[in-house]
Amino acid sequence: MDEVSRILYRAWTGATERADALRALDGVKVPGRVELRSRFLHLRDAAAVLPATLGESLDEARWQEVIRLEHEGDVALGRVPGEAAGPFRDLAGLEHSVRLRVVTVHALFGLGDAARQLDDDRCLDLFGEAIDVARTDGYRPGLVRALVSCGYALMVKAALVEAGAHFEEAARLAAELDDRVYRANALLGLGETRMRQRDLPAARRHMWAARRAFARLGSPIGLGNVHERLASVFKSEGRLGDAGDMLREAEVNFEAAGTVIGRVNVLEQIGDVAVAGARYGEAREAYRRAEREAARHGYRRGRLNALDGLARTAREEGDWPAAEDLYREVLGGYREMEDVVGTVRAFDGLALSRGVNAGPAAEVAERVRSVQELERLRAGSDRHDVQVEYRNRFTGMYGAALRCAVDLAHLDAVVYLLECLAGRRLAGMVEEDARVPGDGLAAHMLARADQRLLGRLPLPGGTSRQERVKRLLGATALRDGLTGHAAAEADDAAAALYLPADPAEASDLLGAVPPGCHILFCGYGLTGTPEPELAWLWRDPSGATACGRAPATGPLRRLIDRAGAPSVVERLGPSVRAPSWADVLPPGLAEALDGTGLAELVVLPIGAMWRLPWPAVQLPSGRVLAGHVRLRLCPSLTVHRALVRRTAAAGAGTTGGRMSWRNPDLSAHELAAAAGWEAASNPSDVRTALLNGGPDLLAVVAHGRHNGGAVYLELAPGEVLPLADMLTARPPRRLALVCCWGGAPPGDIPADPVSFGLVALLRGSHEVLSCLDELADTAEATMLVNRILHRLGRLPMPEAVRDASETLFKHPALRAQALYHWAPLVCLGAYTEGNAR
Repeated sequence: MDEVSRILYRAWTGATERADALRALDGVKVPGRVELRSRFLHLRDAAAVLPATLGESLDEARWQEVIRLEHEGDVALGRVPGEAAGPFRDLAGLEHSVRLRVVTVHALFGLGDAARQLDDDRCLDLFGEAIDVARTDGYRPGLVRALVSCGYALMVKAALVEAGAHFEEAARLAAELDDRVYRANALLGLGETRMRQRDLPAARRHMWAARRAFARLGSPIGLGNVHERLASVFKSEGRLGDAGDMLREAEVNFEAAGTVIGRVNVLEQIGDVAVAGARYGEAREAYRRAEREAARHGYRRGRLNALDGLARTAREEGDWPAAEDLYREVLGGYREMEDVVGTVRAFDGLALSRGVNAGPAAEVAERVRSVQELERLRAGSDRHDVQVEYRNRFTGMYGAALRCAVDLAHLDAVVYLLECLAGRRLAGMVEEDARVPGDGLAAHMLARADQRLLGRLPLPGGTSRQERVKRLLGATALRDGLTGHAAAEADDAAAALYLPADPAEASDLLGAVPPGCHILFCGYGLTGTPEPELAWLWRDPSGATACGRAPATGPLRRLIDRAGAPSVVERLGPSVRAPSWADVLPPGLAEALDGTGLAELVVLPIGAMWRLPWPAVQLPSGRVLAGHVRLRLCPSLTVHRALVRRTAAAGAGTTGGRMSWRNPDLSAHELAAAAGWEAASNPSDVRTALLNGGPDLLAVVAHGRHNGGAVYLELAPGEVLPLADMLTARPPRRLALVCCWGGAPPGDIPADPVSFGLVALLRGSHEVLSCLDELADTAEATMLVNRILHRLGRLPMPEAVRDASETLFKHPALRAQALYHWAPLVCLGAYTEGNAR
């Protein structure tokens, strides 16, 4: 045992006061060997428990064996990754403590690092367990190491937000512990995360900070890593000379450190810089050297990266058959490894190669396959933010696929891609609810979890992805002020039901729309072009279908930009011009809707298009959709098909009672008396009707609120209904839910919105009247609401809205009012033959 290890052993087993530990370490430099440094830092950590106070014996022989195995494993990680797992497996059996499981933590992230270097997905589970144990036991140096390793593993999965959070926490903790090595590692990881997020200034800033730290430490492997990553940043900025300088520095550093992975990575980067400079012979030589070195040492990812570089070189030289063969080989390897970034890159290269070698249809087929792979990976995550990150991170892949499909007029592919981009959470809800008996999957999960403080308690081992629905936060969380948890967990609950679309179903989805209506599927900024485009698919009442894309008009871009403004006056106030048909409708549809007869229109908006005041869209004649068209909004064709089938199975409408309720706090919205309406006597009656049904038609005029992202209804002052509660509901067949944000929640809408109105639709309502934004509490809005409610007793909801709007707009002064008086009101639902009430 060397002297530093002996001093640490004595302090570890003998110091019962912090002062004793500090005296024992006085004059000892921070150890360079990581297994000693972690224990040294723990003894100095004022927030940590001293191991000698736990009453757990540790003899000197076991200490020496533990230190030896950790050192052997760490050395193997840098030189022979395939041999690193053995020492860490042996180490796992030498834990001597119950309350401070340092050996366990080191074994877990050592095994995790060994698995990560061999591209074994089990590394994430190992890192996660190491993080949990280190947090529980208050072992902060081990927590830092596990966070950094896990951050790098998450980057491979393109979970950049989560990776960045790991690196930020690790950098903060390392600074508190004065762990300069791992602070530098965390800063480097944070820099690489920012680089992958295309924030190059932030990437450079973090990497230079890491470089200064590694230089002070004299760490060749650290300097090699940071120089290699800086080369990537410079290459992205077109600074090829600077990139080459960094790579030469990295090559020297990695030779000094003796690390195989570093040398392979540098060779690949040399090839990348050569390709960027059109020096293809030099690039091929670098990639081939990297491939041979990686194959010799079992570095699988490095070998695939080198082959990917050779494929790009062949592509740049115009050798498309060779490029296609290489991309096929690379794609198979990346998919086996679940390397998201590599898989997407290989799919893109293969699609381009197939397009040149076999024509546009072959390129579309490959791009659809690439989106299928992305959707499978998105569905594999039960976290909404991660699913959104996949979508944002790979916008280019979705966009390229949609452009190809639209330009080829490949309608099935366009339908499939728009279904993916529309979001698959609500589709998953309605499909699961149809398959699971009783109250549906969401209801069962929520009922089983009702007494747990969801999100704060761990789920049992072996919990399936679908079981994440348990993590819905309902009324208890909202009333306890856990609105941030409520919003995140409600989103995660929906994410757990994410249902990937099936390309084979595309034709059936369109065929399930009954004849007699126009259906418009549309999205903004989906095609990945530098300037945003409007992409659309239009099916007319006869079944004829067309698709297209065009640059977004200036007015549409301004409306989309304004949709995120904090004030409703900015979004829908007097200065906001209503959208024109030319802004949002494809050629021919406006004229078809503007004829003498009344038209049926179902709009399937994607993402930001949910923010548009669709009822206010002006037709060529000057009329607006609200007063001339029976308008409905629906989240996707999958949801539309499910609603059509459910309506057909339910048969003719019933003639049940009609109940109304107004939040007493709403001064302007006095519901006018109408024959056959029963006024609810208190908010609890309304809650019962919303959750359990009763009346056939329920009209609720209330506040729609949001607090920290959690949306809820305020039925009366102090009486709230959280959105999560609606997931177990059996609401009335017809529901007029007149409240702000009832149709779509505030904030960004990356895909399908989870809102009161849409959840009610999925849970059993056949038609829902709701608001896409804030509706003014004014006499003008009240007039329209009352006119609609009066007509609901004899007309289907879309016709009641149209007829009431047409009558109201006969008064020019009323139609000229600001959009927030009337335009947010819209009918949610599907077009069904007969439109039975």
